[in-house]
Amino acid sequence: MRQVRHAITKVVYEEAGGGLVRVTNPDGASGVFTGTGGWVSGELRTADPEMCRWVDSGSWASDKLRTSRRFTTFTAPPAGQPEVEVVQR
Repeated sequence: MRQVRHAITKVVYEEAGGGLVRVTNPDGASGVFTGTGGWVSGELRTADPEMCRWVDSGSWASDKLRTSRRFTTFTAPPAGQPEVEVVQR
């Protein structure tokens, strides 16, 4: 499972499966969030959406479009799969 500790807050973000991220603070309180930082359950009600997105990105298929607030990137699809069309917003 993918896991990362925030350098400043020391909060641990770990992949929980099914597109969910478990977030645990240094005091032991935890919560479950979507891959975009939306609260699902648990004592913690807020999480860093960029950290959630990074941890959850490990569960995406390699041919999916990956987005960030700052830039958009994608990986080439496997042989025989159609190209991903990037639409400017």
